[in-house]
Amino acid sequence: MITADAPAPPVGPGRFVPVHPTRILDTRIGLGAPAVKPGANSTTSLTVTGGVVPPEAIAAALNLTITEPDAAGYATVFPAGASQPDTSDVNVSEPGEVAANAATVALGTSGRVNIYSYSSAHLVADITGYWVPTGGSGASAGRFTAVAPSRLLDTRDTGGLGAGAQADVAVLGRRREPLEATAEQVTAAGRGAIVLPVDVADDEAVRAAVSAARDAIGAATIAVANAGANGWGSIDEQTPDLVRRALEVNVEGIANLVRAAVPAMREQGTGKVLVVASDNGRRAEAEGSAYVASKFAAVGLSLSFAQELYASGVGVHVIEPGCVDTDWYPPDEDAPRDKMLSADDVAYVALFLASLPPRIVLDELMMLPRALLVEPW
Repeated sequence: MITADAPAPPVGPGRFVPVHPTRILDTRIGLGAPAVKPGANSTTSLTVTGGVVPPEAIAAALNLTITEPDAAGYATVFPAGASQPDTSDVNVSEPGEVAANAATVALGTSGRVNIYSYSSAHLVADITGYWVPTGGSGASAGRFTAVAPSRLLDTRDTGGLGAGAQADVAVLGRRREPLEATAEQVTAAGRGAIVLPVDVADDEAVRAAVSAARDAIGAATIAVANAGANGWGSIDEQTPDLVRRALEVNVEGIANLVRAAVPAMREQGTGKVLVVASDNGRRAEAEGSAYVASKFAAVGLSLSFAQELYASGVGVHVIEPGCVDTDWYPPDEDAPRDKMLSADDVAYVALFLASLPPRIVLDELMMLPRALLVEPW
């Protein structure tokens, strides 16, 4: 990370000079600073110039290490005389962890830098190179330009899952057996899971289930509306019960989950709702009237929710898969399963959307099996 801020000396173009890695700080033995473990919320001053770094150097390349921390925390290095930035150069997640990272820093007053420690920990720094002025202006090889420190990436700031993240899971649905099978996979991966049999068309039951999940594993960060009811059949087969059930599950089920889960997300200022709809929510198909109508409604409902929640920090993403090889298709149906999407394909897309930073709005994503586009069913 490059760090600099007023009132540090102005830094112009510079030429990089690599050096053999040389230790200039080790608080364990009193090198470069007293032989005392820096305390929490403390700042250690380090003189970089002298020795292998000449006094005219304007910036330095350091390898900064945290060791023997008392708690999770971080360290950040910045020019002496400059204000402390709201960024970090190296982080530890638990007591006793050792972590290191490269840091590039402009040199401040008298060739010094400051190192802020969030938690009490020993600090070690090695110099691997420095910059000296080149004179003139314009781009040149090895040029160093100081900037005010700013964070470019924080994988925690996703409104959902960040890189490498895991989560406890509440599994809701009508059939206990597949719910328990899913929960077993979650627990085998080392996370908690709670099974909550519920019909998503039952508003009160959904509210109770979401409340039970919150008590067991905490408020939802991500809610996935994945329940679906069939509604296929000719005009004569589109009975009131068939149409009603398709709308209850495929539309009202989404609304019930959103009403139950979103208030806590709004309170947190972050969260995601993933709605698994269908490509039939964007295209009609013969002998699928109730299903197609319910999926068009599901897409419209979800996109309206998305717009309503823009200002809250809560994202709504609609996934519109084509044919997916699941038990939705009866075993005796002559379906081209080898050409369909898999459930894992849908999961990949869901994970992608769950990992998107909240600044990105991606309202809907249609995913289709390439093989069925080439040779339609």
